[in-house]
Amino acid sequence: MSQAPFTRNEVILMGRVGQTPQLTTTQTGKTLLRFLLLVEQGTKKPLLRLSIVCWEEIAQQARAEVTKDRLVQVKGYLTQRSYQGQTYIDVVAESLEVVLYPDEVAGIFLPPRYDPSSEPF
Repeated sequence: MSQAPFTRNEVILMGRVGQTPQLTTTQTGKTLLRFLLLVEQGTKKPLLRLSIVCWEEIAQQARAEVTKDRLVQVKGYLTQRSYQGQTYIDVVAESLEVVLYPDEVAGIFLPPRYDPSSEPF
């Protein structure tokens, strides 16, 4: 079976960290950070619960800032694994960004919001 030339495995998600991230080291010495991401799907729909996996450099960078209830954006790809007869889908993070609110950003100038009622016409 040949691969279709226009297929793509890429996801961008924004949600809240649903549990304290778990930092571990594999038997081969690789650093792994794993956490649950809760993503809203709209009103009257349950939250999506996604397993996020960060490896090596991303895991090291994220371990201090990614805490329970923080809003994060994850860019990565889906992967499937089997464990004890169960199949799981994980999101492997290729980049991760903690989303900060204005009151969390110290020392950065934020311009005032545009107010159309202040226009003279």
